[in-house]
Amino acid sequence: MKRIVISTLLLLLASPAVADVEVQFHAEYNDGFSITNLNGCPLTDVEVEINMTTSVGTLVFDTFPGPPGLNQSQSLRILSGGDFLAQTPAVRDGSQTLILNIKELPSDGMIIVALDTDSKHSAWSNTEEIKGGFAKITDSELTVFNNKGTALVPTGNCSEVS
Repeated sequence: MKRIVISTLLLLLASPAVADVEVQFHAEYNDGFSITNLNGCPLTDVEVEINMTTSVGTLVFDTFPGPPGLNQSQSLRILSGGDFLAQTPAVRDGSQTLILNIKELPSDGMIIVALDTDSKHSAWSNTEEIKGGFAKITDSELTVFNNKGTALVPTGNCSEVS
């Protein structure tokens, strides 16, 4: 029995670290998202996709005055972590997808973007309306946003991430 316990502990210690990335929708940034690397592995040359086509609120980005947005429009602004991006993405008015090309995001690194997000029925969006949308990182599975506006994307072990 003692050998089984020791063998199991050694196997767990030898397992590669999983590098999770949290993608969080925030209404307090006048709408926007944070992307946080939660593990000890840096992310290098990856693409983060935020896709709202399947969201409960059928959310759209409102970057230009007039429809499809319903109130004050706002183009994309990088609030924090701009140095981690390969470029500032262009986002079309009415688009439901945001793609961020990350050149390197260190462990505990964070990118925060502000971008007006409206539902098809309201000029105000909340975290429950993004539920059903998804986030994806290069070569990862789709991770659906929960009703708190969070998607925790597993990216694999450290050797697969960089």
